[in-house]
Amino acid sequence: MNAAAAMLKQQPYVNVSEIAGLVGYDSPSKFAAAFKQVMGKSPLEYRKSIN
Repeated sequence: MNAAAAMLKQQPYVNVSEIAGLVGYDSPSKFAAAFKQVMGKSPLEYRKSIN
C-alpha cells in the first residue's frame, strides 16, 4: 500500500485502475477496498488530500 500511496502522490496523471494493476491487484474495486482499510481513505480521497 505504501508503494500505491507513493504512486498516487507522485503520478497524478495515472488513474487508480492502472495503479491497482501495477501493485498486483486484478480488481480495482478490491484494491480500493484494501487501500481504504490500510490507509483510512479511498485512493481518490487520499490523492485529493495530498494536493
